[in-house]
Amino acid sequence: MEQERLPSEVINSLHGFDEEADQIIRSFLEPTELLPAPGIIYHYTNDAGLKGILDAKGFWFTDIFQLNDPTEIRHGIEKAALVLKHSVNQSLPEHKIFYSHFEEFFNAGFERVAHYFAFSFSSKMDDLGQWRGYADNGRGYCLAFDGRILESIFTTIGGQPISSNSTFFVDYDELKITRIQQAIISRMLHLISLPRRIKLSNAQVIAYMKKLSVSLAVQVLRASLTFKHHAYKPETEYRFLQLYNSVSAIPGVQLRNRNYELIRYVNFDWGAYPQILKGIMIGPAANKDKSKSFVEAILTGNGFQNIPISYSKIPFRS
Repeated sequence: MEQERLPSEVINSLHGFDEEADQIIRSFLEPTELLPAPGIIYHYTNDAGLKGILDAKGFWFTDIFQLNDPTEIRHGIEKAALVLKHSVNQSLPEHKIFYSHFEEFFNAGFERVAHYFAFSFSSKMDDLGQWRGYADNGRGYCLAFDGRILESIFTTIGGQPISSNSTFFVDYDELKITRIQQAIISRMLHLISLPRRIKLSNAQVIAYMKKLSVSLAVQVLRASLTFKHHAYKPETEYRFLQLYNSVSAIPGVQLRNRNYELIRYVNFDWGAYPQILKGIMIGPAANKDKSKSFVEAILTGNGFQNIPISYSKIPFRS
């Protein structure tokens, strides 16, 4: 059912909700989004990851719904689902219909709302948890990059902002994400009963409920992207994010394999700015001599010069 087949009052109400939700999200998130990138940001990886990044002089931005731990994105969405569950009036038919549509998105359909690709850094150097979690249980590497330059080339071109690209500190405040989702849903609840006041056909009611659930899903997902469970707080993540709408082809999208599945990614090329690489640290469980020779060979083979190589100072138990 196309949007123009719905009455203008209905369409205007949907647009009004999107604008209000946008203002809510901005009011909560702008203070964090306006913070400058850390001077140095770090990426923990294994030997294959290090070689891939330096060979290509690029980062593989992964589809957020195909991350190693997709629950990190669903964390904020689950907050919204719980708020909505306790906010709708299941005794009203339209509320029941709407909640069923949102449940469909919650269970399997958020991937259809928009396409997001992310790459994660940390503002913390030599962190035990990240050595274990992302760098081959301490045998991998931590690459240091100039955060300010990298942020600039990612978010602007010719001095103009790239609207689809953003960078931000990940937030771990459980109460904050709940308040955001509550505020968004409270602005939307009265719209569920709009068909009761306006005479719509059954087909129009179904189309309207689908569009309203999609609008809510978009806003809920947008808010959720900047949050992770508080257990991840020690990572102090700084995230780079690319957005593509759901109806357009994704330029440069490629596939790589991981554990018998194909993972979508897009490459971000920083080869024109080799100076952003500021150093490489070898993990606390690595063989120091072999790891250093490995790093030196890759750096030399890719034309990098005078890149400091250091060693983790963490006493490590595997």
